[in-house]
Amino acid sequence: MNFTVFYLIIGLCILWECNLLFVHRDRVKLPGEVPYRNIVMPVACILFSIFFIVRWGIGTEQFIVVGGFIVATVLYLPIKSGLMDDGVFVNGSFMPFTKMQYYAIDELGNGKIRLRAVAARKEVSMYYAKEQEGLVGAYFEKSNVPTFEAMREQRRQARDN
Repeated sequence: MNFTVFYLIIGLCILWECNLLFVHRDRVKLPGEVPYRNIVMPVACILFSIFFIVRWGIGTEQFIVVGGFIVATVLYLPIKSGLMDDGVFVNGSFMPFTKMQYYAIDELGNGKIRLRAVAARKEVSMYYAKEQEGLVGAYFEKSNVPTFEAMREQRRQARDN
């Protein structure tokens, strides 16, 4: 594999992240906190950079690729995640309310709640302040997404009939 492929991959990642930063940032209405996001990405960037330098040595092209890793990580960290008018936006991935099966809100302590939104193929989690629990629930109620308890009750009634 030559370095042109790495340049292309890193360049596409940087363009995608710029798109997320500048196009979608105003669409997030109720920003949330994604668990472990600010820890995992820098650690992954450091590990990829170390692996890359150990595997291919130190040179100009290697420093360009490692610089691309760092730029991609720095651009990734400020991407907003949260609730939009038509779905949930987490780490650059969008899940519309129409595809969701249910949502659940759990108390974590420290004045925080955890939102779990579940679709057929994906589950996302975000943290919100305890004071925002009503707002979070209102987004899902407005879009007719049932809570976990309501979904279980619907399935129980369907099974009984």
